[in-house]
Amino acid sequence: MRAASILMIVWMIVTSAHAQRDNCWWDVCNGDWFDADNWIPHIPGPGDTVYIDNGCGGPLITDGNAYAGTVYVGFDMTGNTLGQMGIMPNSLTLTQLRLGEAEGSEGTYTLSGVGLLSASSEYVGYQGTGVFHQSGGTNSISQLWIGHQPGAHGTYQLTGDGVVTASAIHIGNYGAGAFTQMGGIVDLCSDHGCWLCLARQAGSQGSYEISAGDLCAYWARLEGLSTFYQSGGHVFFHLLDVGTHYCLEPATYELMGGDLTVESEIRMGIYGSGTFQQSGGTNTVAHLVLVGWYSDSVYELSGGQLSAEEEEIGRACTGAMLQSGGSNTVTDTLTLGGSEGGGAGSYELSGSGQLYVGGDEIIGGVSSSGASFVQSGGTHTAASFLYVGYASGLTGTYDISDGELQARFLWIAYEGIGEFTQTGGTVSADRLDIGREPGSAGTYELSADGALTVEERLTIGRSGNGQMIVSAGTLATEELIIGRYSGVGQLAITDSTAEVTVGTELTFGANGGFTAEPGSAIHMTHDPNNTAAALFDNLSISEFSLSGLANLELSFEGGADLTSTMEIACEDLGAEESGFANNFALGTLRVGTSETPARVQLIDERDNGNHGGPGGDAEALYVDKIFLSANSTLDLNGLHVYYHRLCNDGGMIELNGGLLQRVPAPLHLDNAGEVDPEDVRPIPPP
Repeated sequence: MRAASILMIVWMIVTSAHAQRDNCWWDVCNGDWFDADNWIPHIPGPGDTVYIDNGCGGPLITDGNAYAGTVYVGFDMTGNTLGQMGIMPNSLTLTQLRLGEAEGSEGTYTLSGVGLLSASSEYVGYQGTGVFHQSGGTNSISQLWIGHQPGAHGTYQLTGDGVVTASAIHIGNYGAGAFTQMGGIVDLCSDHGCWLCLARQAGSQGSYEISAGDLCAYWARLEGLSTFYQSGGHVFFHLLDVGTHYCLEPATYELMGGDLTVESEIRMGIYGSGTFQQSGGTNTVAHLVLVGWYSDSVYELSGGQLSAEEEEIGRACTGAMLQSGGSNTVTDTLTLGGSEGGGAGSYELSGSGQLYVGGDEIIGGVSSSGASFVQSGGTHTAASFLYVGYASGLTGTYDISDGELQARFLWIAYEGIGEFTQTGGTVSADRLDIGREPGSAGTYELSADGALTVEERLTIGRSGNGQMIVSAGTLATEELIIGRYSGVGQLAITDSTAEVTVGTELTFGANGGFTAEPGSAIHMTHDPNNTAAALFDNLSISEFSLSGLANLELSFEGGADLTSTMEIACEDLGAEESGFANNFALGTLRVGTSETPARVQLIDERDNGNHGGPGGDAEALYVDKIFLSANSTLDLNGLHVYYHRLCNDGGMIELNGGLLQRVPAPLHLDNAGEVDPEDVRPIPPP
């Protein structure tokens, strides 16, 4: 009984001593952790508080398992170290590791070989300066803080085959923190709560630099004044935020090499300013790239490859994509101008940049306050629909001065307001609609040396209002339909140097309008297979709407073995000069060229409001000049034609019951007061 009481007393003393958790002080410069002579009062055990703070080095663990509670390396002094190294199994298990505790202090930890460090939390620079060098081994922690308190400076360097596993890494919490990875593995992907955070609080600074190795984090947040540099390695995030929490300082991700994979979203500018600069490497986003969400943000792509399922630029505030090089592949939808809050989005494509959009491309989203695309170089491929001015009441603009745009369906003003300006470069589309849906208003301006090609149909004013202004450059389309449907369309040729070519159909609808400068021309050719020549159709009943016909040269160049048809609409006033004024009169009719003969047949299948005129029941054609090339044919098809001048260079005119009659042209005086020689030039007989 007495022996049992003694044992109970001894057990209580030991338990009480353990519960008190001793303070253990390192007493020499460099030495072995497990040497009792190096410690006061003893080698630390589980729960003991350890101070390595004598300013001349510290313990080294090369073999065996060490334990402690909280370990201070540099409590208030500098020159303090703690290390693990060697090829023999060794470990240190503790509660907290604090490197550089107080202001002005400094602590360094070195982990290499096969060592294992386990802690609930680690502070690299708590209030002072902390440095962690890891070239091997494993650092397993729950929370890692680098630059924890104001004034603190923390640095973590990972090289070799070192491994870091954590639930969270905070780089620059209130202080300044830097993580440099030149190899090894950083793993924060064990569950949804694992995250990497840079510059979490206002006034803090955080940076992460990776040139080799692997980094995996479920959620990465670049807040405040923070920068992520990637020149190599493999980085995986489920979610990446760049610029958050109302911070005025910018957050930046620089991708220069290596590969970045974001499984869910890149969100830039969530209440803070965010910038992504990519000059190399690959950035693969599985679901969505958001640029500009409640704050301003910019993505700068000058090299490398960006690939995303969806990109939304300017979701609720201002977002900009600046691409001067590299490639951007969007497999689904690209939206400029956001889906909430009236965001403004812009895309600038220049240099050698390549943009490919596999799904819809929307410039002017459903609640956008502004959306614009500016192209001064590069190549832009829209494999599906390209909308400029998508939603009702919203504006989208596209300006191209150089480079190449290829679109399957190009809608300028789908339901909103669309403005397309081309001063250079090449634009090609299968179909182009200007003013697509009711209530829309679209404008296309072609000038300088711009080239526009529409493989199938160009419609101006389909169900909305559409306007096309051609002042220079080249326009080539298979079909040109102006105001044919329920919309209102207007074509204006403001400079006679512009080249306009139509393959198979030119139609002015009942709501169509046309103006042209004198000497303007539209070339009517044939389909790509050379099986059908172009036709001219006129459904208008307002000669004032098509006043540009009087200044137009309509040139049929479809080939002698093909027949073009031309709808005539003039009121037949007989051989009177009055028939040439405000009467759908044509400036010049050219049939064939010196290289290519053609055949044109006049038709009157539309009632343009001029049937039953003084000269006959059918409508007629008044034309200032007729040019007929060798081996070409003009078939009047029983209709009446009145002209001022006729030049026949070996062609044939078939009356077929029709009437061809000259009306003497009124004399015009030149600047010297002389009669214009053109007015007295001999007229060859038909």
